[in-house]
Amino acid sequence: MSYETIKAKNCHLEFLNDNHSALTRYGKHLTIAGIDALIEQADRQIVINSDQNTYVASDPVLDTPENRKLFMSYFGGIEIQIGWVAGPNSTMNGMEYHKSNEIIVAVTDQVLLLGLQSDIDARYQFESKKAKALYLNRGSCFELMPGTLHLSPCKTDDRGFKSLIILPKGTNLPLESFTYEQSGSDTVTEERLLFMKNKWLIAHPERKPLIEKGAHPGIVGENIRVWY
Repeated sequence: MSYETIKAKNCHLEFLNDNHSALTRYGKHLTIAGIDALIEQADRQIVINSDQNTYVASDPVLDTPENRKLFMSYFGGIEIQIGWVAGPNSTMNGMEYHKSNEIIVAVTDQVLLLGLQSDIDARYQFESKKAKALYLNRGSCFELMPGTLHLSPCKTDDRGFKSLIILPKGTNLPLESFTYEQSGSDTVTEERLLFMKNKWLIAHPERKPLIEKGAHPGIVGENIRVWY
């Protein structure tokens, strides 16, 4: 579905597509030579589960030395992983951030809901009304800056969405030995948000599966939906 149609159906959202100066606070579009072949390969490899999102941190079919070369310069030569997320999502549900950059490659048209780490208040809460939207059409490559809030893309048609996710190796893998210990006070610290490796997460209270896994219920306001 076109950007103009999606924008018209979502008057409750401020889209960053038409505001380049604001967009640079969240990230930037990339032009990556040779990406078309990877997108075609990913489209064949990724299967959408119509019931729920699927996330794979590193897909051995896609996470190959040849494909990693496409992205290495954007991560300063450190080891990276090529994975994907796909599914039927249409809502915010939560916001996460990494202390590294991340590249999202849109295998289908989709909408990202974005925020800034600086928008999280002293109680580690984020007002959902501060979120901005970014429409990505198939083939778009977008680099999120460290600290940019995001979570799952949102679909723009009934089929769902597919995205390649490129991150430093190990990101989003389970924490092996870390356990958050709550102090006697009600004070929340950033440590409370650490959910997986290099992944700090706040969840919307409506998103029970995340809350039950220990996510901090820090989204305040509506669980924003993207309409199509």
